[in-house]
Amino acid sequence: MGVVSLECARTFKMQIEKILTAKRLGVSIEPNTADWITGLDLSMRNRMAKLGLCKAHSPTPGLEVAFEAYLENKRAELKPASVKRIQDTGRLLYDFFGKSLLITSISPAMAKDWRLDLLKKGQTEASVRTATRNAKAFFRDQIERENAFENPFKKLPSTSVAAIRKHRIDEETTQQILKACPSNSWRCFVGLLKYAGLRCPSETHKVTWGDVDWSRRAIRVHATKTERERIVPIVPQLYAILLESFQKSKPKPGSPILNLAANNRHRSLKVLLKRCKINPWDDLFQTFRRSRRSDWIDAGVPANYVNAWMGHSGQVGDAHYTILGDSVFDLVTNVSTDVSTVSVKSAVAGSGIGYKSECTDANQTVENSRDFNEKTRISAGSEGVVRAGIEPATHGFSVHCSTN
Repeated sequence: MGVVSLECARTFKMQIEKILTAKRLGVSIEPNTADWITGLDLSMRNRMAKLGLCKAHSPTPGLEVAFEAYLENKRAELKPASVKRIQDTGRLLYDFFGKSLLITSISPAMAKDWRLDLLKKGQTEASVRTATRNAKAFFRDQIERENAFENPFKKLPSTSVAAIRKHRIDEETTQQILKACPSNSWRCFVGLLKYAGLRCPSETHKVTWGDVDWSRRAIRVHATKTERERIVPIVPQLYAILLESFQKSKPKPGSPILNLAANNRHRSLKVLLKRCKINPWDDLFQTFRRSRRSDWIDAGVPANYVNAWMGHSGQVGDAHYTILGDSVFDLVTNVSTDVSTVSVKSAVAGSGIGYKSECTDANQTVENSRDFNEKTRISAGSEGVVRAGIEPATHGFSVHCSTN
């Protein structure tokens, strides 16, 4: 240590004893001891590292070097879509801080300025929070690797919030798009998006003709995102589209329903919308999925069934996949309706006037729908569900309970 004061030598001795005790007991060293090690100069810390008392000091990496190494590790454990979102966060960090800035130079105040800059540039609160979550996770990783000592993004809000989404694809718009489709495969694509609410392209491009149960009018969907299978009902409009395509192409049972490339789908759909003289909306493909869930809910389909068909929880569905329409609002404000027969719960949830569903168990799976439909006869309008052997579609959604 060279020539030092007695007090300094005693402090050094006490901290080393704490390190040795922690190693002997197999526990983490105290935070104040960790801070003390961090404050040592490079030569002293490396001397202690040779004795196994701490890790050798490594040069602090720049933002790009550290983030790209972090991203490479994430590629081994996350799916490509998740990696892309982290990659997008990296670009936002580079644009504001620069690629060569040392990660230890980023302070909480600078992180706060980064967030404000994103909002000023027009980013939504939801997207900014997503980027903040990714930045927090990156710095937690750097702290564990002892490349950083604090998380400058720690106090920034990052809890997920639903983005404001109001656009809803109605039946008239859907029919316009279907008429302008250049092929049966494109018609099936639009049909699977709008009438089945499948994720694009992870579900739409993987479903095969072998997954179609014509007698039950159901599609088996392999969800890459959740790594689960689910059963989705085939509504009348989708049934007609699939049947026409099947009869014309006469495909093999295991062949994909869609003969479309997964790439450039956004550009192709925008060209199709332009042909229909329809202005493209935000979240081109997600909006189809949100519209499907909202249509089913407004038609009175019990929410637990809708969530099972869509492949997400009720909490996620309510927060991110519900777009309020005018039909239920008009229903409860209709002066010709006897308000005494309308419960608040049924009116708001869209479960139908005077109808109380016996299927309220949120954990009930789609497979139990067979038992439910043996006791009820369901008829639906253009946005509802019709099962094989059920009476023809009518306007709105109604459930006729048997006397049993």
